[in-house]
Amino acid sequence: MHALGVKTNIPYLLAIVRHPAFVDGDLSTSFLAEHFANWKPRPDIPIDDLLALAAEAVTRPAATKQTGADDGDRFTAWGNREGWRNVK
Repeated sequence: MHALGVKTNIPYLLAIVRHPAFVDGDLSTSFLAEHFANWKPRPDIPIDDLLALAAEAVTRPAATKQTGADDGDRFTAWGNREGWRNVK
């Protein structure tokens, strides 16, 4: 999983929870030092993420630049002039 444009620790957290020792519950306070002392994130973006971005780019309607709170994003709650409520 990638959050493009923003650096996160999501790949690190996923590596931890997917580690066999973590899955087996073989944990201690030295777990990270023992298993992740030299961990580095992958430098590249997975092809699935690039394909998803490309698909989104060609299928989303082009936003027209507008003035106002929504700045052209029709999905933002800030531009909804009819009000907004969090409803289950």
